[in-house]
Amino acid sequence: MEARKGRAVRVGELISAGAEPMVFIGRHNQRTELSPRSVAEFDEKGGLRLLRGSAVVESREEAAVRTAGARLEFVGKALISFDHDEKSTSAFVLEGEARLVNQHRDDSSVRLQRFRGATLVVGEIIPQLVRQLDVGAVKSWLRGYSWPDQRSRDLLREMPGEVRAVQAPPPEHLREVK
Repeated sequence: MEARKGRAVRVGELISAGAEPMVFIGRHNQRTELSPRSVAEFDEKGGLRLLRGSAVVESREEAAVRTAGARLEFVGKALISFDHDEKSTSAFVLEGEARLVNQHRDDSSVRLQRFRGATLVVGEIIPQLVRQLDVGAVKSWLRGYSWPDQRSRDLLREMPGEVRAVQAPPPEHLREVK
């Protein structure tokens, strides 16, 4: 069901978000917020399949979201994206924990904890950790999927701050070296 309008969504119906994010509540009280210009569908069991774009998914019970080559099993709140050109699925955990599973090989998966992420490229053998705790990288990742700035700030509100390096004076023997 679409949360803002109360409109029912049929199984297998393509959902295409316009210029604004869309919010859905699934059968098992899974909350899904699609980013602008994302495409998804719900299967007969009420699970979400992300076909293009990104989404914020939230559930208090164990839930799953699928893409063309991966499955994200999670409890809590997570960001997931699917790049249809690169055929890669990326996930980043905001609350709780998750497991990014290769749909073609159940034995290749990676467990993600809060503020950790990974990307799985179809054709690769195991998921590769590419998203780090870098606030700037997550912000640009969200911006790449057209998330509004205010919504991005709300999602990342509890993330630890950026790393601040203190400028140390150079050692005495290196001061005159160019």
